[in-house]
Amino acid sequence: MKLKYKKTNLEIYIKNKQYDYNINTDIDVEYIRNLFNNSIGKLSQKHNSIEYWLMKLSERNTLTHDLFLDICKIYLLKSLNKQYKNIEIYTNNITFYLYFSSFVKMSLKDILFFEVKRILIFNKPYLQTIKFLINKLIFIMKYKSKESAKPIQNTTIIQTWVSDNNFKNNSFKDSYYGDLFKYLQKKSKKVITWPVFYNVKNEAKAVSFIRKYNDDFILIEDYLKPADYLEAIKHFIKKRFLNLGIINIGNEDFSKVFKYYQNIETIEEVSLFYNFTKRLKEKRSNNIVFIHNHENMISEKALVLGVKKHLKDSKVIGYFHTTKPRNQLCLEYASLEEFNIAPKPELIIFNNYKYRKYFENAFPEMRFKDGVAFKQLHLKNKIEKNNNKKNKVLVLFSGTNDEIKLMFDLLNNLKDDYEFIFRMHPMNRFNVKKYYKKENYEVENEISLDILLNQVLKVISTYSAVALESALSGVSVGLLYNKKRLLLNPFDDTNIENYKLISNYKELESFLITNFKNKIVEQSFNIKDENYKIFLEVTK
Repeated sequence: MKLKYKKTNLEIYIKNKQYDYNINTDIDVEYIRNLFNNSIGKLSQKHNSIEYWLMKLSERNTLTHDLFLDICKIYLLKSLNKQYKNIEIYTNNITFYLYFSSFVKMSLKDILFFEVKRILIFNKPYLQTIKFLINKLIFIMKYKSKESAKPIQNTTIIQTWVSDNNFKNNSFKDSYYGDLFKYLQKKSKKVITWPVFYNVKNEAKAVSFIRKYNDDFILIEDYLKPADYLEAIKHFIKKRFLNLGIINIGNEDFSKVFKYYQNIETIEEVSLFYNFTKRLKEKRSNNIVFIHNHENMISEKALVLGVKKHLKDSKVIGYFHTTKPRNQLCLEYASLEEFNIAPKPELIIFNNYKYRKYFENAFPEMRFKDGVAFKQLHLKNKIEKNNNKKNKVLVLFSGTNDEIKLMFDLLNNLKDDYEFIFRMHPMNRFNVKKYYKKENYEVENEISLDILLNQVLKVISTYSAVALESALSGVSVGLLYNKKRLLLNPFDDTNIENYKLISNYKELESFLITNFKNKIVEQSFNIKDENYKIFLEVTK
């Protein structure tokens, strides 16, 4: 085996011919996934601390973190090396370099390139820390209001992620919790929205709106002190130098791979959530019910740890709002042993009774309830197909830039025979012209999904819960994925069949020209009015 530096993640050549691999089919991903989760479960037992739970490494979010993907690719390379001779690997991935460098052929020039990149990558988190502090200092100087930091008592706080799109037309529209705020208010509940900024470019506009309705919102920066930002740096340093020890996956030593990902851990703004609870306690706040998204991520764990330590008479309620792809590992616990010790909410409310049943079977000691599926309420509306629009296609974009680029790479190869409706993720609105030069499209981000589905017979999407919702309405869905990356399939473990997996231009073209019989599938999302009641029960 030869390893050569090249500005690409991974290219494999066998007998001078490039090998077109599919990471999802060329290896047993399920087998490796089980081994990986078992190793993470053991790590969690060994390092049960706030620093560990704030690590991306422990989170296992395969949508944004490539540790598991790289391990899968290492298994692929090892398998190919056993089958063939004269394998050449071209990559700039430091993980592969660290794992294979001791037993592959490499030139001095390639080693030098890898080492220079490794040093630059390992130092980047320190620069990000400086940037984080500068940005926070600017935000505090411009917007902090000590007068707004008041005691919060007998109140429900809805934590939700927001972008510029949520503040429009002098109003606030919650992408995750719909009308829950108004519903609780009408039921005489004290309720506050905690907006967590994500890709907010016009901070001044957002903060101005929040200050205008100060009684309805909370900004944690109003409560935080300089020591809290230093605490975030402390968490960053401690998790970066935590002694992970020897880490095996199966019988293979992957310590170098884990160490690499530990070395690129960054300071996390969400670690401030932990100290926010401490400042609430100092203000004599009590009896708070926090409602937040449950995807088992570090942002949630920071809040849970803080509430359990500083606000013992308060509680955290998780809300599962998404779908459950098998390869999106963070959505469930790595093992029963990890489940027993992991920071977790007091109760998880599910948008879908089938997901609730799955978790009840997997983790019977946890409390789970059904609640209203806010983002899926449009499924109440009847869809009447307009069969005259056979060439009109709804295109759904996820929130990640890599998947946006993947979608346009394929769309740019199509003929101009189609009319596209582009619908973007609420947390990532982008300029279409940056990716697409044709004119055969319209952008519709504000119209309800059921209205858009009424105009088309087909939908194409990358990983998104909305892809599943579209299939439930009866349209045929083409699910685009990059076969060099792990498939995140929202249709996993469902009885939905009116979708096709698409990994290249030819498969996309075939999907668009093929006539499918649209079929409405019995849906399992909780969209009845009675599903609101659980939110009243948990806020008593």
